[in-house]
Order: sequence, then structure tokens, then C-alpha cells
Amino acid sequence: MEKLKVAVFLLTIAFFTGCSDLDDNFAGVSRSPQEQLAFDIVRIEGYLEENDLTGFSQTADGLFYKIEEEGNGITPQTGQTVFLDYLGTSVERTVFDQSPEGIPFEFVLGVGQVIEGWDLGIPLFNEDGSGTLIVPSTLAYGTQGVTVGGNFPIQPNSILIFDIKIVALR
Repeated sequence: MEKLKVAVFLLTIAFFTGCSDLDDNFAGVSRSPQEQLAFDIVRIEGYLEENDLTGFSQTADGLFYKIEEEGNGITPQTGQTVFLDYLGTSVERTVFDQSPEGIPFEFVLGVGQVIEGWDLGIPLFNEDGSGTLIVPSTLAYGTQGVTVGGNFPIQPNSILIFDIKIVALR
């Protein structure tokens, strides 16, 4: 029985210490959206633990977020134009996209112009607020993946991390 406990412990450690590499290892695996979300949540929790990251909250949709700066208290509403600075990375913290210096990215909230994780996550922040969104693959590019600006291919089933600051709302 003791050998079984040790084996389970070692497998658990191996799983969590390798969480940041799982995007590439499981890119071609097909799961139902519910199974993929459950898998992504375990991967995100492992990533947070592995990197000793604290202060994150989780929504019912599986989105993880951390508010660094509260902002002015004005929350983005569906249909508003949001202007934000962002840095998008993989769980390995490889940058795949970012807003150009001094030119905020502009989109209309809640109408599908951006990934679902942004439509769900941006309203958690206030104007002039900043923080981090960790987006499960089911709320990002899912099983499709994408190449952003010809730079970095986002593999299917990839978890994405966005450091954001909401610059303005209109």
C-alpha cells in the first residue's frame, strides 16, 4: 500500500511540475468542451502553484483573474468600446502578441470581436485598472489554434495569459 501512495505522489508531482509544457503535449487531443475545461482548470491551478502565484480568483466559466490596480470604479459594459494595453503570453511566458507602445487595442465588448475570455474577463476590471487574465483554451481559440500576426502560433487547446490595463471606455 505504501508503494502505491508513493507512486501516486510521484505521478502527481510529475503532472504539476510539467503543467507549463502541457499545451504542446496535448495540442492534438480531442475532448468535449466540458472535459477540456476541467483539464485546463487543473493545468491552470498547477501553473499557479508551480510558479507560486497567489491572489487569483476563478469565475464559474473557468477564467482566472487577478486585479493588480483597482482603477476608477467605472466597469466596462456590453456594447461599450474598450481601449486597453495588453501583453499576451503562453504559460511558458512566450509573448505571442501585444498592443503597440502608446496605441491601446480597441474593441466593442460583448459582441464577439475578441476571444470569449476577454468578453467575460474585461468586465471584471475597472477603467484605469490592471491585472492578469488566465484564459482556458475553451474561452480562447479552443481546438483550432491560430497564428497571431504571423508571429507565434497558438497551438490548439492552449491556455493564454494576458496582462492588461484598461486605458479608456467609450
